[in-house]
Amino acid sequence: MKKNTRNIAITAISITGLFYLYISGDFFSSSISIIKDTNVSIWLTSLPFSIAIFLLLGLQLKASLHPCLDNLKIITAFHLSASNTMLNYLPAKAGLIARGLYLKKNEGITLQRYTEAAIFTSLISLIIAFAFCILAIANNQNLKDLTSKKITELGPQDAQLTLPIATLISTLVISIFFFKKKTITKKTFPEFSTKTALAIFLTSLTLFIVSSARLYLCFFSLNYHLSLNEIIFLHSVTSLSFILAIAPGNIGIKESALVIAAACILIDPKLALIAGLLDRLSALVPTFLIGPISSAHLLNRIIEKKSS
Repeated sequence: MKKNTRNIAITAISITGLFYLYISGDFFSSSISIIKDTNVSIWLTSLPFSIAIFLLLGLQLKASLHPCLDNLKIITAFHLSASNTMLNYLPAKAGLIARGLYLKKNEGITLQRYTEAAIFTSLISLIIAFAFCILAIANNQNLKDLTSKKITELGPQDAQLTLPIATLISTLVISIFFFKKKTITKKTFPEFSTKTALAIFLTSLTLFIVSSARLYLCFFSLNYHLSLNEIIFLHSVTSLSFILAIAPGNIGIKESALVIAAACILIDPKLALIAGLLDRLSALVPTFLIGPISSAHLLNRIIEKKSS
């Protein structure tokens, strides 16, 4: 994606998110009230989902490398995913680079093959998120009513919905159009078998479901019960926001996208922001508990490989 275009999209999402937090009124006192009412025991149940996500990311990696790497152990794939997630909170996507170097040194995977697998997996994940996003929009009554009205029929509540929807649509269209425009060609990917593509699809779909469940629990811990359609819409939008990932761990962009998506379906932006921060915390705690252990394990494997 061209740098200037991506920066415009990121700025639009951030400003719109802040705008909806501002117009929601009485941000600090209301937020403190929401935080005080948080059910910590329910939030704690979201932590195992983050560990499950590491496992699914490992299975996803194993599936994507299957054509040329059949003997990658699941425990190794798990450690690679945990370490990758932790190191991606450093600049320049350090996790992706470190994982690629490990696979090259210890497993004999070329960086080109690793890059192809990573891009192919990302595309499948984005297609799943986009499909769920469209499905959720089609099944949301407020959004359906809005799209069926003429401009002259729009009321105050419709105007409130129009800005976040316009922001989401424009930034996503721009982002998808420029996503790896220069690198994705007919020769980008090798001949992935149908079995391999299906395995990547199934692990990516399961990953989407588990991540959605974790976000649902974060809202639930704030005493807000999301419908199935709402959680699908919210999580699909935050998943698509990773197209714009520029900050380490997509910090800030993901939360802004969640606030805007919540505004689209008339959920309190303050509630959405706090739920997003809880979801972020649910990811960070296991990441920085397991990540260092996984990194140390992988480093030890590299040392053993060199000494043998």
